[in-house]
Amino acid sequence: MNSSQTNLRNWIDGITKAENPDKTIVAYYFGLFETHDGYTIYLVGSKEYDSEDDDWACNNDFSPSEKYLPLET
Repeated sequence: MNSSQTNLRNWIDGITKAENPDKTIVAYYFGLFETHDGYTIYLVGSKEYDSEDDDWACNNDFSPSEKYLPLET
């Protein structure tokens, strides 16, 4: 496993352990955006999911305090 994979795994594990997402969260959305320093991934959770409606990810029912992870380039 390379350092980027380790960082991503540690980030997700840390959120899971520290924030203990509620069992009513049925879907998670990983987003990616570009900054002037590179790329950043973020995580939010929703209590509902609809494969026919991409707006389900706008339901911000779970937003961890460590929501963002800058990715190494």
